[in-house]
This record gives sequence, structure tokens and C-alpha cells, in this order.
Amino acid sequence: IGRRNLQTTFQCGAHEFRNHVRECNPRTLVHDHFIFSHFCFADDGRINQQLTNQKSITTPTIIYLYAMDPCTHTYISNYFIHSTAGGMKLYLKAGPKGTDVGDCPFAHFVRLVLEEKKLEYDLIPTTMDTKPNWLIEHYEGKLPALEHSKECYIESNIICEYLDFFFPSDPVMKITKRMEEAEDVIGDFFPTMVRYIKKTDDNSENDSEAREDLGACLSRIEAYLQTVRDGDGDDGAADGNDEYYLCGKNVSLLDCSFIPKLYHMTVTVDEFKNGQPALGDYPLLESYFQRFSERESFAATVYPKETVIWGWNNARN
Repeated sequence: IGRRNLQTTFQCGAHEFRNHVRECNPRTLVHDHFIFSHFCFADDGRINQQLTNQKSITTPTIIYLYAMDPCTHTYISNYFIHSTAGGMKLYLKAGPKGTDVGDCPFAHFVRLVLEEKKLEYDLIPTTMDTKPNWLIEHYEGKLPALEHSKECYIESNIICEYLDFFFPSDPVMKITKRMEEAEDVIGDFFPTMVRYIKKTDDNSENDSEAREDLGACLSRIEAYLQTVRDGDGDDGAADGNDEYYLCGKNVSLLDCSFIPKLYHMTVTVDEFKNGQPALGDYPLLESYFQRFSERESFAATVYPKETVIWGWNNARN
């Protein structure tokens, strides 16, 4: 997992290897708690194990392979980062009962990724009174938080990057061809929606301006989805197929991030803003949302509308 081809002649100690990987790809996830397992190829292609003979690996492990290129007399190196599923615990905001799942769209994002990847995990809703002390002391009590292999990861984007890196999907969830464009299009949606829903002076001039701003965001997303649906497929589009997502034919991390926020909008505009702007005014966006909401991952993770309303009532007050 996470294979990188490196051509180097350095002696591979753990410290030197970490630094070399960072120099080759600064975005590569290289953590201090990795176990380094070194192997080398014999001349006949067999692998001679040098350091460890673990039958089962329970922590993220870098397996380093190297072989001599007979033509250039240089070492061709590969590394594989391995992490095992299981034992995951997701701490997230609790709902109104204190023990149920709350309305956090960022925790929903993580759960969608876990479900799409068919990864097992335990849900631990927490309140200020029930957060573990270690989470408060070492991670400022931030939620959501994923505990796995004796490590903890916070911030939904980082958690999902971690999951996608160590447990890649087929088809892949991180689709790069349209990712940057899609991120630009939807980037303003959630903060614009939050400003609108939080305004309690409904039907005022300020409220109207906020509604127009949200409508403009939705129009941009609608126009973008048109290009995805009608594209020729070379850029990750859907070839005119109605089974489209933000980055084309397949679900991406960006969809898992966007859908919970869109769900919040559909609930809150009906509850607080007389249904305006209506999702039905944007048919491609409405179809996209309905299609994703029929996926098993959404059905397994969605919380009641009443929970969304409870959370936003607290925010508005």
C-alpha cells in the first residue's frame, strides 16, 4: 500500500529512510511509530529476510525492499506501508440523549469513508463530561477523533486521508483529475450555509442577502455537475451517464465530505427558512443528493432530522 519507486544507493536505516521519503514526496505519511522491516532480494529473485519474521502485523509497518539493477549497478528500491484493519474507535459528538450520535457533519464524513471502505469500527459518542482524559490532555478534546493502533488522529480531513492511504478502495476514492476543480466549486458552500442558517432575523434584508449568497453557491455547483455529467470521460467525467458524482463516475472523499453538509442544508432550510432556497430548484444537485442517500454507507450513518434540528437550534441560540 502506498508504493513508491525510489532509486537510491543509501544505506537504509529508519531515520535515513524517513528523511529520504519526505524529500521525495513531502505529502507522504511517514510516522515515527512505524515498524521498519528490511528485506533484500537474492540474485535469483528470492527474498532474504534480514530483521523480522512477524506472522501478524498489528501496527502500521514499512516493509523496505531493495534489489540491484544488473544493467546500471544501482539499487532499485520500493517500500510498502502496511496497516491492518480492526480495533478502530471513533469518538464523536453525542446527540441530545448524551449517548446517541450527534449532528456533526465532519464526523459523518469520517463514518461515510469507513462504511464505503467496509472497515469495522466502534462508535463512541461523547459529551464534555464523558470525553476521555487523554483526549482532552493530548488532543485538546477535539472531535471527531479516530483511535487506531495505539495512535489517535484528529481533524476529519486528516483522518480520511489516513484511511484512504492505508486502506485504498477499488475504485480509488481520491480521484485527482477533477478534485481540485470540485474543491474550488464547493469550497464556499458550508460557510455560506452556516451564515444563512445562523441568522435569526428571518426575512430581514441581511437574511435575504445571505439567502442569495447560498443560492449563488448552489447555482455554481449545479453548473459544475452539468460539466461532470456531460463530459467525455477523459477528464474523469461521466460520459452523459446520470450516475455521476463530484469527481465523475465514482464516489470520492470529496463526496463523503460534501454530502453530510448538503444533508444539513436540506433539513435546516425547511425548519428555519421556509424551504428557501429549495434543493428542487437545482435538479442535478437534487438528483446527486438522492442518489448518494440511497447508498448503503449513507443509510448506515445518517442521523435523524430531529438531531440536526437540535444541533442547529443550539447554534442559533
